[in-house]
Amino acid sequence: MKKITLTLAIALGVSSLFAQDKKVMGKIVIMYSQKKFENAKTEIDKLIADPTNATSPELWMWKSTVDAEFLNSEELKAKCADCLNSSFDAFKKYEALESNLKTASEAPFTWRSLGILYDKFYSLAVTQYNDKNFVAASETLDKVAYFSKIITKKDLKKNGGGLDTLPMRLAAGAAEQAKDIKKALYYYSIIADAKYGGADDINMYKFILYNYSDLKDKANFEKYFAIAQEKYPNENLDDYKLDFISKNLSLDEKVALFDSEDAKGTLSAGAYMNYGDMFINLKKDEKAAVETNAAKRTMLHTKGREAFRKAYTKNNDVLAGFNVGVLYFNEFNDLDDQRNENVKAMQALNTNKVVEKDPKKKAAADAKLKEQLDAIRKTNAEIETKIEIAADNAIEWLEKTFNTLKDKTDKSKTEKSSYKNDVKFLGALCEHKREKAKAKNSKVYDEFDAKSKKYYEIYDKL
Repeated sequence: MKKITLTLAIALGVSSLFAQDKKVMGKIVIMYSQKKFENAKTEIDKLIADPTNATSPELWMWKSTVDAEFLNSEELKAKCADCLNSSFDAFKKYEALESNLKTASEAPFTWRSLGILYDKFYSLAVTQYNDKNFVAASETLDKVAYFSKIITKKDLKKNGGGLDTLPMRLAAGAAEQAKDIKKALYYYSIIADAKYGGADDINMYKFILYNYSDLKDKANFEKYFAIAQEKYPNENLDDYKLDFISKNLSLDEKVALFDSEDAKGTLSAGAYMNYGDMFINLKKDEKAAVETNAAKRTMLHTKGREAFRKAYTKNNDVLAGFNVGVLYFNEFNDLDDQRNENVKAMQALNTNKVVEKDPKKKAAADAKLKEQLDAIRKTNAEIETKIEIAADNAIEWLEKTFNTLKDKTDKSKTEKSSYKNDVKFLGALCEHKREKAKAKNSKVYDEFDAKSKKYYEIYDKL
């Protein structure tokens, strides 16, 4: 990075002098022009000590400039250990009194202290960063970035006021290393606002998106998501959008958004996978919200299964297909549990029925028991139908996974785990189908008996 060297033009006149100290100020100008910085500093510090001079922009500009000169001299800097900070503080006080920085731009100052301070703070920050003192580096780079903004605003580099991204990147990087995410976002956002960044800078935009999502900052997330899409049209940023949705939208809002985007037909396979995960793997607060709402849980599982199915259709993602099969298998188990509970309820009714000796009371009690049992039998008949549909669908989708992975020699860790569960579930489902065909259809029985044994044998070897 080029160091900023700002021209120092010495003028023997002063634009405005203190009425009570014109001679002293004149002396300071002469001392400064003759590079008698120690003498100039002594006179300036005397004036600074007088509270009546505290509102003079020019005096604070002198303080910043002369203290900065000490930093440039090997001999003098040892005599003023705090000149780096005192010069910076003086410049800030000057700016507070004269926001247009007119005096700083004019002779004899002509941005002299700004140039020196920028270079010194920059060098210090690099040393601190290399020493992994990231908190200190971050604080120092705040000062570098502060001056960089002035350099850009005043076009001191004569480049049309183009943003110097390096100090902003360094400030953001140090803040990130110091775990000050909000500060890192502040500096990265300045760069993104100017739409800077090349092919290697996509990670900066991803950092911005991820952390604005984490902070639940919808306005900034949407702003920088649009900029990132504009700059990187070939980059898939769906995961970041869906991360924001997952963290910040209610379940009802997620479902409504999914239905809306699904209807447009523009969702990618990855987006469908993420939606499926959102609907199935609920967050703790979401689980609590639907704990007693069976209809809503069923709706979410149906939505999740549909999302995974469409992800599979988009690109034959084997894991998406496996998820569909698992969800049907879970439905099969849930329905089977319901049926078994109903059977237990019928057994309890029969066990606990009151034996009436009076014929009229007995007839009424038997009729009531029959009514209760018939209602449960009817429910179970409906459940039986649903169980077989769920079993058939589960087998269909799990066999898709089996056929894709059975001969694959380089399975990933996830694929290996999925394959093992896949054959285990298929073994159980085929065993169920075998027992349903028992004494009814020997051909079907034999078919599922063979399948069940095959899948269990594979499972035992894994």
